[in-house]
Amino acid sequence: MLRLRTGKLLLAVAIAVVLTAGTPLAHAQEGVSYYLGNTIRIESRDRVYATAYIHPLGISWSDWRQKYFDPNPDSYYNGLLNRLVYMLNLRRLAIAGYGVDDNQQIVYVTVLFALSDSGYYDSNLDCLSILDVFKNAGAGFFDKLEVRSNLRIYQVEPAATRRDSYSAVWENPSYGAAPLWYRIYLSPVMTVRIGVSGLPAGYRVSVYAGDRKLGDLASGEARDFLFKEGSYTLTVTPSVVEVGAGVRYRARSTSVTVSSSGSVTFEYVKQVQVSFQASPGFERVRVDGSWYSTPTQLWLDAGTHELYAEPSVSKQVSGDERVAYRFSRWVVGGSSYGSNPVILQLGDPVAVSAEYVQRREYRVVVRTRYAAPVDGWFGAGDALRVSEPSERVEGDVKYVFTGWYLGGSLYSRSSELSLTVSGPLYLESRWEKWFKVVVACKPPAACRGEELWLREGSLLDPSSLAAESVVYSGDARYVLQGWSSGPVTVSSPLTLYKVYKVQYRVRVEPGEGRAWVEEGEWVDEGSVATVRVESTRLGFPVQTVLDGFRVEGGSILEQSASEGWARVRVTGPTTVHVLWRRDYTPLYTLAVAAVAVAAGSVLLVARRRLQAAETAAVEREAKAKPAPAVAPEAAATQPSEEARVISPDELESELEKLAREAEEHREFLERLETLRAEGRISESTYEELRGERLGMLEALEARVRELESIRRAAAVRSSTAQPTTKDN
Repeated sequence: MLRLRTGKLLLAVAIAVVLTAGTPLAHAQEGVSYYLGNTIRIESRDRVYATAYIHPLGISWSDWRQKYFDPNPDSYYNGLLNRLVYMLNLRRLAIAGYGVDDNQQIVYVTVLFALSDSGYYDSNLDCLSILDVFKNAGAGFFDKLEVRSNLRIYQVEPAATRRDSYSAVWENPSYGAAPLWYRIYLSPVMTVRIGVSGLPAGYRVSVYAGDRKLGDLASGEARDFLFKEGSYTLTVTPSVVEVGAGVRYRARSTSVTVSSSGSVTFEYVKQVQVSFQASPGFERVRVDGSWYSTPTQLWLDAGTHELYAEPSVSKQVSGDERVAYRFSRWVVGGSSYGSNPVILQLGDPVAVSAEYVQRREYRVVVRTRYAAPVDGWFGAGDALRVSEPSERVEGDVKYVFTGWYLGGSLYSRSSELSLTVSGPLYLESRWEKWFKVVVACKPPAACRGEELWLREGSLLDPSSLAAESVVYSGDARYVLQGWSSGPVTVSSPLTLYKVYKVQYRVRVEPGEGRAWVEEGEWVDEGSVATVRVESTRLGFPVQTVLDGFRVEGGSILEQSASEGWARVRVTGPTTVHVLWRRDYTPLYTLAVAAVAVAAGSVLLVARRRLQAAETAAVEREAKAKPAPAVAPEAAATQPSEEARVISPDELESELEKLAREAEEHREFLERLETLRAEGRISESTYEELRGERLGMLEALEARVRELESIRRAAAVRSSTAQPTTKDN
């Protein structure tokens, strides 16, 4: 809103002329104030329309036109044009329109320009800035700014009264609420906060984004910068700030790339100049792990650092002699330090040197077999001790220490070498080689092995060693046959054998009579022994008869019970058992003969009596009535001879006995089937036992049928023998 009080509205530029400076002034119009509005329409970055307009307040539109506008309209148009030029800092424009709108009661001017024609357009940010020229002059403020765009609006500053992706409207109710600048961002932006730290007070550095300078910053200062979304390399300059003699500040990193909103701090660190001075022996220095030749000057960050000097430095005099420098101490400014490496806290420029002690050294080489070898440089007067074992066994070889030798001469026989260095020295330990000789037996059970150690090249005659001619071990013995080797020169580990023949004791258990081994008690392993008995039959009428031989520990190759001998393969301690059996045949022969005579007489009498009784009964029955038909079973089965002599009671007893035996056989067959079903016997065993039992059962059943036939025949005879009762 602009309130005009005094003066006259000046025409700053003519139509279509570029204006570059100044702020429009207003006519003195008592009691008149104006509503100041602006409209910007962005069709593209190359085609933008901006309209500035005014609307009088506190007076009627017709009165205002008649009294103020109509007499001099160009002054108002020029004022509006001036406003557009200065609020947009236009370098080039075209008048797109101007005039009076009685309906809206406004006077307006419209210009056409490209965004690049505005001095307030930032192409890096794709941002158009608009200055409120009235507030900038302290003469009023924009009542309204309205922006419409065909391009998307990504961000505005300050916050708008109304806002969407393609428009923004600011309506300001007062001077205090109105902003000085309005900004419209037509591309995505990001905010990066950039700061500087570490510099002393009073120093500033410049910050760039690519080639574009963003500004100057002091230490501890940070500012927000807007960037169109993308990737930018931010740099700071200068990278080193000199602040005094031997003191400077260096940027830890001079550039950083950003691609999103965030913060970046360029940190400077204080550095001090350290001068390393050369001295005899102090030719190199290692600072924080890196080596440098002296003399040198280094810029080091203020703080803790590790310095390291070579412990020794040598200058060769000859092949076996040299001058050596040994580190002694550090000299840092006015202080000294004996540790190496040393940790120092540096905060100011300083000079550093190292002191070394000089001495003469000699090459000492001691070749060893088991002790740690020596090959190094030793100072005159240094004590040196080396110790070898007196002997050491390596598997089947033993090394025996013989002395320390200097070239071909013996230096010392003691395995403990102790010397004081006075010049170059080359020594070596020398050893004799001894070999293990194992004395064993074939077979091993003949003796316990023993070990001997013999020096390389010595002569060994086995016959000079002790050996038992016969070694007993229970029922086995070993008979010495000789040695596996004759005299031998020892040049490597070896094994000698006492060769023995193995013999086993063969015993005979005769049982009855007398038996013996033809070859004797001790028999060579693997040979055949013959066992004989004195007689194959003993006693009468019950005779003891040779039944064969059984062997424990060997095996029978062949035997003859009738001839009374067996041949046995001897593979270990052997016992041969002579087996006998009892022969009752002579006794049975005598007994059967006697029984046969007596039984023949009794049987003959019984048969005759039975035949006579049967004949009489048949004759009586034939006279009494016709003979009955013979039962089929009786006709089919004729009574045996036994039926004529067995009694009825004996017959029944025999049948009961046979029935019990048959039942036992059937129960056995049932159990056999169960065992087969459970898999507890093999198929072959099952078949063998079943066939045997079935045969026995069949024989029993045949015997039962025979006895039942006899019983039926006896019943028939009994019925025909009953007397016939007649009526008198």
